[in-house]
Amino acid sequence: MQILISLALFAFVCVLLFTAASQASVRKGSKRTNLLAFWGFAGVAVIFALYFISIYLSWWEVEKDLAQTMGPFGDSFGPLTSLFSALAFAALIWTVVLQGDELQLSRKELALTRQEMTDQRFESMLMRMLEVHTSIVSDMDVRAGGNVVVSRKDCFEHLLMQSFLHRQHNIFKKSGPSGSVPDSFNTYQRSPQTDRISLAPDEVTMNAYEETYKENRNDLGHYFRSLYNILRFISESGREDKFDYARIVRAQLSDYELAINCLNCLSEHGVEKMKPLVEEFSILDNLPKDLYLSEGLMARFDERALKTPKQTA
Repeated sequence: MQILISLALFAFVCVLLFTAASQASVRKGSKRTNLLAFWGFAGVAVIFALYFISIYLSWWEVEKDLAQTMGPFGDSFGPLTSLFSALAFAALIWTVVLQGDELQLSRKELALTRQEMTDQRFESMLMRMLEVHTSIVSDMDVRAGGNVVVSRKDCFEHLLMQSFLHRQHNIFKKSGPSGSVPDSFNTYQRSPQTDRISLAPDEVTMNAYEETYKENRNDLGHYFRSLYNILRFISESGREDKFDYARIVRAQLSDYELAINCLNCLSEHGVEKMKPLVEEFSILDNLPKDLYLSEGLMARFDERALKTPKQTA
């Protein structure tokens, strides 16, 4: 009979462990389904019932007169005591394992919450910086001659196609023999014979931009400082998806803005700080070919600046 009860206990432990493994992660609403405890109590009750029935029916070698055989009767609980002590120890270990799983899950949820908060702070700060940058562009105004004032994003077209090219033409004209302009210099007229905005010598082009910048430094200086800080903020964030945020910034730039940024990156105002960021995020990828500078000037850029690298999965 002792062998049968031992086998029953072994079977019960197996059922108990199987139930624990299958139900440990089951939830209904906010409460854990505690089938493990139910089967535990039920199993203990059944085993004790079987034990007392076996004694009462003389299945166990214990005298019926319990008053005279109290010592042997108490000793008869030895095997059960050992088994239940082992079960209690196993339950303690299982509780520790469950608590460890819960703690690990809590840590993961906390890490996700922190990441979400970090993402929200980053995106909120970036949106505020873009709003400030948009207001800076909205406040830009350039006098186009007489009482005509060009404002907002139209400023960049005027600065490039009128102010910059006019200065480039004048500088090149003064540097030519007897103040003449070679036939090859047709940039100012933007002849269909060329697909670039600058065929003048590189030094002439950069001198023309420097004069344009100095005349409009109040607007251009503020604009470039704002754009630089936005790109630097994205670059220093250390995010794996920072290029996606840089795309958002790049999408806000018009064609003429890109051309002005191209010139600025090659000047003393942007070659050290702005140019590396423009190359890192391929800001000039959308620059139209007819607004390219000379081949020599464009060659100063890393190829990343003009072409978005393929994203690897």
